[in-house]
Amino acid sequence: MSAPENAWPPPDFAGRFFGPGNKLRWDAIEKGTLKPDTLERIAPWIEDLRTGAEFLCLPRVQENGSVEWYVLASTDSGARSLREQLVAFLGPSLVGPWLSWSRFDDKDAIDVAVQKAAPRRVYRLRVHDRALIEQARAKLLLFRALREERPARTAATARPVGRILGDFEYTLRTQDGEQAAEYIAELRRLGRLSAQNHLFLEILRLESLHAWDEILQEPRLNTLVMLTRPRRVTQALIRALYARDLQHFELTGDAQGAVARFRESIWPRWSVLFRVRQGMDAPEALKCFMMVAAVATPARPSLRDELLTVFASGAPDRHYMEALGALVPATEPPAHAVSGLEHVRTAYEQGDVDRAFGQALGLPSSLARLVLLLRCAREIDTLDIAARAIAEVESAPPALRKELLDRAPMRALWERLLDLTTGTYQRQAPAPVGSPPSPTVPGELVDWLERLLRETEWPAALDVLERGVREWSRDAWLAAPARVAMAAKAIAAPRRAWGDEALRNGLPHLLHFLLPSDEPERTLKPVLRELAGVVTLDDQVRTEQLRILTEITEALLKIGLSPDEYQEAVWALQETWRRIGAATLGDWALDTLDMLITHPAAAPAERAQFFHETSRYLRQHARRTTRDQVLLLQALAEELELELPPDIARTFSEKQGEESDEGEDLSAALSGRRIALYSLKEPTLKRVASVINALAPTARVALFSDKAGGSPSLKQQAATADIFVIATAAAKHAATGFIDANRPADAITLYAAGQGSASMLRALRDFVKQG
Repeated sequence: MSAPENAWPPPDFAGRFFGPGNKLRWDAIEKGTLKPDTLERIAPWIEDLRTGAEFLCLPRVQENGSVEWYVLASTDSGARSLREQLVAFLGPSLVGPWLSWSRFDDKDAIDVAVQKAAPRRVYRLRVHDRALIEQARAKLLLFRALREERPARTAATARPVGRILGDFEYTLRTQDGEQAAEYIAELRRLGRLSAQNHLFLEILRLESLHAWDEILQEPRLNTLVMLTRPRRVTQALIRALYARDLQHFELTGDAQGAVARFRESIWPRWSVLFRVRQGMDAPEALKCFMMVAAVATPARPSLRDELLTVFASGAPDRHYMEALGALVPATEPPAHAVSGLEHVRTAYEQGDVDRAFGQALGLPSSLARLVLLLRCAREIDTLDIAARAIAEVESAPPALRKELLDRAPMRALWERLLDLTTGTYQRQAPAPVGSPPSPTVPGELVDWLERLLRETEWPAALDVLERGVREWSRDAWLAAPARVAMAAKAIAAPRRAWGDEALRNGLPHLLHFLLPSDEPERTLKPVLRELAGVVTLDDQVRTEQLRILTEITEALLKIGLSPDEYQEAVWALQETWRRIGAATLGDWALDTLDMLITHPAAAPAERAQFFHETSRYLRQHARRTTRDQVLLLQALAEELELELPPDIARTFSEKQGEESDEGEDLSAALSGRRIALYSLKEPTLKRVASVINALAPTARVALFSDKAGGSPSLKQQAATADIFVIATAAAKHAATGFIDANRPADAITLYAAGQGSASMLRALRDFVKQG
């Protein structure tokens, strides 16, 4: 009777592993003809092999005396934890660069044997230094013993809030509203955040989807206006108001009409949203503040001048901003209006908090002045203002400082500012003059990264990073190569567990700072490579981090990689993919392959290998594989001039699960439709169009990659297309805003949660599934 297909290990595995290529031979092991000490040394491993242990650790002795250990897992779930456990037991001095693990030679008989026995469930440890062979063997024996002795138990463990929030932030970056909603639901089940914070997260999710009408629904909007909101939430509300009430004036170039509407409808009811301009960076918000400069009493020409400096000459929005600025009265407030404590209070009460803070800095020291500074700092809520307020309180006379901090509300504001600093400070009483160093707010990225290297935890680390990436001068940092090098060094340095967690959870914010445009600077290469290592070495890597790694890898490809670097980058993607082990990553794999094809390959064989891994993955999960995925894979194969292996081609020869399992047929849903696609990646658009044409030959597909938007053809398609799919992660804001503004209210606009071809096709597929 033949052995079952899932027998562990396979019946012929022992003879193949202890065969040609291994000085240890299976026939000698079975007959006991090896040296007695050798038999004794390998006895534990042979026992595990014969009994079919969950993990097999098997030695291979080379002709030159060097030893390799292959560690195999019997199940996919076991393989996901195996690597982390091995790294923990062996340590970095033995494992070396972890990317050298799991790299197998298809021409090596033993490599082929282990891959067949445990596909994607095997790791290899090479020990060339004879002095380390015994050390490695002892640690592997310890690993084996402890695994045998550990109690068998499982328990569901809730994910840390910071990790969920980190994943949520990345879904905002990719505008994956469905996944973002799942993370909000996960946080709600944990019960660790207030209902108010859940509301804030929902507003950010809706903003990422441009769901302006939902944001402005009553009575939620009234509730939000009454709350003390994070700056990003306030900006989301302003953007929603602009899209609903003011966007059409910009499209027609009617600046005067926009200011009139702002004065009549928005300023009287929503002026509380415009108390602070600092920290706002969305074009819609800046345009609204230009209107504030025109309608406020008194007018604010200084605000107008400040806003005009934000839009460079020739920028798409510059002309409209100038038209709005021309409507701001040129008269400055009388001289007496900018001096004296009462006038500062007046500015604060009139909602001009930025001006109130600036004027308060120039006043003589007093308790009332410090109170105003702290209140302004709380409302403005930027790192720069926090640093300046802290400096003012620190430099105040001790008696005045004590009087200020004896007031409970002021102490609360002060301690909140201290949370943003890099040090640990005594809060129970004001420190004596000249004793400890003044609290320091991180002034740039390196300051933040180096703070993570300390032993003392920093609960506000992510809050500081969220603010910092929107405030720190990226240009100044890039202009100082030494600071960029210091950032890379700080990322690579060992940290306490809390620092590693903060860095990993902060990756979406770091990408916001490092990769704001489509063309990353070459000087970023060492920083990006270190961040890639942060993801690949994470012992709890997850799907959102895999997408982060893909984005980092694409940035590195744009900068340029050597063949060895390219090989390492592709293997990092594959290894991280395997470690996650999810059955829902077909679209990710196709998007990543799409990305690899778009850029030159320094090591074409590695790219071809990724293609074959993708083919095998889709075959393995054939019930989840849809027809559009198969068509896309075939299109990618043609571009690579590769062929699907015969067994995989047979698997994909018939209709896949989409038509049979998902109800409505995508082909029928798209037939005869006018479909418009927008992305900055023209090759991606062409691939998506080819798949749509194969699925629905009667569909009419229009492709757009306008960087600024505004072309007559784009406007026409925005107004007339039955379905418009936008790859927002690979799109310019000006163009997406233009499309949104010209779409009819009942038109179907889909936002792809990714930059690749598969993500755009998935947006169509999900739309059809939802009916």
